[in-house]
Amino acid sequence: MSRATTGDGPGPVPSGPRPVPHDPGTPEPAEEPAEDPGTAPEEPPGARPGEDPAPEPPD
Repeated sequence: MSRATTGDGPGPVPSGPRPVPHDPGTPEPAEEPAEDPGTAPEEPPGARPGEDPAPEPPD
């Protein structure tokens, strides 16, 4: 005996939003690449000799 299919598919269709496929070439936010070892972190004004320090408030 042959059976006709109804076309409903294997199961119910999820009603929520579909997950966006992740691009394998893009790092996930939790996996941010480490900073380059050659770049120094930003220093506050006056941290280096020769730079004008921030003005001090008057007494």
